[in-house]
Formats: sequence, C-alpha cells, structure tokens
Amino acid sequence: MSHGAVRGLRLEPGSTKGHGKWILRFVSPATGKRRDMGLGVYPEVSIADAGIRGTAARQSIAGGRDPIETRAAEKAAAKAIAEALTFEQAARKLHESLRPGWKNSKHADQWINTLRDYVFPQIGKKKAAELAPAGFAEVLVDRI
Repeated sequence: MSHGAVRGLRLEPGSTKGHGKWILRFVSPATGKRRDMGLGVYPEVSIADAGIRGTAARQSIAGGRDPIETRAAEKAAAKAIAEALTFEQAARKLHESLRPGWKNSKHADQWINTLRDYVFPQIGKKKAAELAPAGFAEVLVDRI
C-alpha cells in the first residue's frame, strides 16, 4: 500500500493481520543506487508518523544526504558517547532525566544517594559499556 503524500513510502504487510513495515524507497544521492529504508512497524508507527519520518528523509535526500548513512552515523556517535561514559556518569545522566517524573523529591535524592553510597565506590569508575552482570552481582553480594 502506497502512502500517497510521500513519494516512495509504502506499507509492506506483515505475517500477522493488521501489522506491517513502513518502507521508504529512494535513490541515494551519495551512490546513485536504489535503497529501501525502514521507518518502523505498523501499528506502532502510525500513518501520520510514517509521513513525518518519510518527509524528513526526503528533505535529507533533497539536501544531498543519504538518510540511511545519516542514521548510521548518528547511531555510531551515540554508541561512542555511551561507551565513553563511566557507570557513575551514565547513572547521574539517567537520574537527571528521570527526576522530573518523581512526585517526591526525597525519593529522587534517595535513588542517587543509594548509588553514591553503595555502588559508585565499587563500579562507578568502570566504563558502562564494559560492565557485565557479575559486576552488579558483586555489589549486591557485598550488601547482604
């Protein structure tokens, strides 16, 4: 089924009734080759959202950029940032993003203070990407 509002955007039916994949077909401005870019699965990505994503990709193409390559570069940059963070840095960053959702500021403080007192001394300086479940298990065993 074609989207109509965005050239090359279509919904490919899935194996389950009422589900499918949004695909944008385009010619890469970088290579000149035809490419298919996934924009999400229906119904999680609505028709309107698929149109917005498709339009953004088309604008990228019009600007001379391949949206698949752009997305890959963004993922690689995010991965590099994540790999560079220590566990403590990642936990503090997560805490700041979650803090507005807590109704009680005391609970928000308690969450990070517990990590500060018990977890950061043992694994806080380790790179978040290098941590394994065993590292967390050691912290828990020491608390028992």
